[in-house]
Amino acid sequence: MKTHDQLQSIHYSAWVPVEGASAVAAGEWWDAVRVEAGLGIPVVHYFRALSPDRLGPVIADPDMRIPSLYFLIPPGTAADWAAPGSRGLGRNCYVVVPNLCRTAPPGAYWLVRPQYANRHTDPESLRRFLDTAAA
Repeated sequence: MKTHDQLQSIHYSAWVPVEGASAVAAGEWWDAVRVEAGLGIPVVHYFRALSPDRLGPVIADPDMRIPSLYFLIPPGTAADWAAPGSRGLGRNCYVVVPNLCRTAPPGAYWLVRPQYANRHTDPESLRRFLDTAAA
């Protein structure tokens, strides 16, 4: 039987770079929701306070023209994405994914690192918290 760490390493080794950062195609392992950091940071706080078990990996990219967060959601979810201040990124879109050790700038970094238990952010909770943060 494989350990938790072995399972996690198998799942993430397919799309998380060992060093640096790489552009990874959305749509196979996850879709993403891009949110401006000014709106996304309060959303992360809502998740941590109210539904921490529904928060999956989040990538921060402060070096974009508009600093942004990328919430990783289940594959196929972005096709019908509609929520204020956000854009769904599915097939034919790419996200810069940092290695697992990268948890601070410069460049893209993990604001919330991937965990085996929470592979994706719950899309319905994300929509609800985006509505709340945008109000």
